[in-house]
Amino acid sequence: MQEISLEELLNGGFGLLKFAPETLLPEAERQNLLLSLKKMPYTFEYEGMPPCWGKAFENFLTVADYLEETPADKFIQELSEKLNQKIVQILENKGVTISTLRDPKSGKSYWTGNFRRVPIPANSTSLHVDDLRLDAHFFKSDFVLPSELEDKNFVQLYFLYHLENESVGTLRIYNRRYSADSERFRLENNWQFADEAVSDVEFIDFEPQTGDFYLMTNQYFHDILGQEKAASWLYYSVYLLYAPEEKRGYLYI
Repeated sequence: MQEISLEELLNGGFGLLKFAPETLLPEAERQNLLLSLKKMPYTFEYEGMPPCWGKAFENFLTVADYLEETPADKFIQELSEKLNQKIVQILENKGVTISTLRDPKSGKSYWTGNFRRVPIPANSTSLHVDDLRLDAHFFKSDFVLPSELEDKNFVQLYFLYHLENESVGTLRIYNRRYSADSERFRLENNWQFADEAVSDVEFIDFEPQTGDFYLMTNQYFHDILGQEKAASWLYYSVYLLYAPEEKRGYLYI
């Protein structure tokens, strides 16, 4: 796996950074968190998307629905709080200021932290990129760019903490960022891309194991590849929007 530092990732570099074991939680606490989740039914189940505890920006058709409070929010926020504090500490130790990302129309804060179970069918593929503005452009007519991001270049990254894995799945990251030219490869569902978008570039493969905690580049094309046997990942995830010129970041999911 290609070695990369946190600083290189924050400045738009290609790769994946795996943190030391138990950076977020000791093993006993991971198991307790997993038990707490499994005692509660999913708070959202989306057609064609992974079920989850919490809410993810890309799964809602409007920003208003995404920001609307639900009865399960307090439970999810309590489980997320300690993980988020550790993530913020990691970033602040590197001189990154973490601020709140808000919707300018309602003044509400974007949600931070999501637990989801991702089913990985055998021999499957899901080539895509993740970007706040792209997700909003294709699916949310009421989206207004948060004022904190106006006229700024920013990098989007993804913190993932694997709580439980069943069988093997491969995360593949391609050394190509999304660009306007990539649009000719977009599929009809608007979130996946044809393999031709990355047919001529290098890639790295990573097989996450239970307890792994890592940071990866989201605006580079990436895929979750199913193997011969179906699998699933249960993980905690947070997006990071980072403006290098300000050394300031915003967490959301």
